Amino acid sequence: MAKRSSQRRLGPQAIKPVIIGVLSLGVAWAAYSNAHGNNALYTDPAGAEGEIGFGDFPRGQMADALLKTNIDAKTLPAANQLARSSVLAQAINPQALRVMGFEQDREGHSAKAFELISLSDQLSRRDIGTQAWLVNHAVASGNIAEGLRHYDAALRVSNEVQPLLFATLTKGLGNDEVREAFVPYVKNAAPWLPSFLGYSLGASGDPAAAVTVILQAGGLPRTDRQYREYEAQLIQGLARTKQFDLLRRYFVTLPGANPEILTSASFLNAATAQTFQPIAWRESEEASISSAFEDGGENGQKRLHVMANTGERGMAATKLTLLSPGHYQLTARLTTERGGKGATVAWQVACARSGGGLPLVNAGTDVKSVSAEFDVPAECGGVILTLMAAGGDRSDGAEFFIDDVQLVEKRAAQERKPG
Repeated sequence: MAKRSSQRRLGPQAIKPVIIGVLSLGVAWAAYSNAHGNNALYTDPAGAEGEIGFGDFPRGQMADALLKTNIDAKTLPAANQLARSSVLAQAINPQALRVMGFEQDREGHSAKAFELISLSDQLSRRDIGTQAWLVNHAVASGNIAEGLRHYDAALRVSNEVQPLLFATLTKGLGNDEVREAFVPYVKNAAPWLPSFLGYSLGASGDPAAAVTVILQAGGLPRTDRQYREYEAQLIQGLARTKQFDLLRRYFVTLPGANPEILTSASFLNAATAQTFQPIAWRESEEASISSAFEDGGENGQKRLHVMANTGERGMAATKLTLLSPGHYQLTARLTTERGGKGATVAWQVACARSGGGLPLVNAGTDVKSVSAEFDVPAECGGVILTLMAAGGDRSDGAEFFIDDVQLVEKRAAQERKPG
């Protein structure tokens, strides 16, 4: 089999997201130049000439100052002359070489422009204008991997340019070949990767593209704890957007994840870990219904300690469970510490995709157990299990312990039966 070329070539439609990124990178270069340029050179370039560096060397900064405000047929030749004199004074001058490359590009000498700007890149990868031009050149050639290499260089220069570039990268990850080229930056834990994940998760609202590239890379780095927080956010995002198949695939790759809790209702340790919510159980956050998982439950499970205020009713715990279509029985052991009339614990089951409640068959609560039976339609993709608690009429409310939760498939859905 022929070895796949690492130089990816894309058509105009495929590279559109990266082309948009080139414009952003140009803006970022100007912003960075404005924020971090030498104040003397930008506010009084003539006065600074000959006083900073080597003789005419500041003219490279002066050339850059011209281009910072406007790149056109008038300013570019003037900037080029300043850059040339700057190079004569100091040959190791990436800024001036880049300006000269811009002029060659304007005159249609693309090969010479590439030579000059590549030399600028070799001398310093901290010149954002150089990286901007090289990204543009790579995109024009359809070479996504090379374009991302220069994005990486620009992103390492300063945190201030990152938001502009992150917006483009977030959109670009929707493209298969951009994701493939992005994989090495996940595997090698690029220093800007955590910031990018934080931006992407907040801006896009859909984590599918980020999760897909993370799966291609074999997961987020295991050595840095900060990535565990992003893994939790990715789980929550996939659940929120109801991408249950991708959620299953991603969840089983996570450090410490127990695949059993995807389809279980039990109060196992892994099923009560905050990191894995909403696949794990979430306790109540309401003042009227307080709940907490404690040690001491039956069959290796924890137990849920619930207190409900007088006359109040609400959620004590809830969990997303990715069940196949079928008929299920859900039971739990109930211990009532105190409770007056109307003090109860009961199950609610909702369709995970629509959020609508599912009818409960043979559901009920007695002194020592709380149970329900229900059917899961194929279109739900799973269910949201909720333990509801009510405080009753006793003046000091009600207190319960729930443990030994069991979820059993009694029979498969009708459409899964042969014949």
